[in-house]
Amino acid sequence: MEAAARTEAERHAEAERQQVEEERRRAAAERQRAEAEAAARAAAQAREEEARQRAEAERQRADRLAAQLRALGIDPESETS
Repeated sequence: MEAAARTEAERHAEAERQQVEEERRRAAAERQRAEAEAAARAAAQAREEEARQRAEAERQRADRLAAQLRALGIDPESETS
């Protein structure tokens, strides 16, 4: 009887170890998924910042060109056909 009880306890302990290991695998997979999402968000933010900087540079360029046109006596806002 004592051997049978020990065997039952060993089976139970092994089942618990397997559950713990499965939970560890799930946690690792979830951590990897979360890290991948964070990396994707960071990359998207970097692309957005680059686009904002390009737009700002283009605005500044347009302002400089408009100033040059004004210096030549040309109204950059007028529409001529």
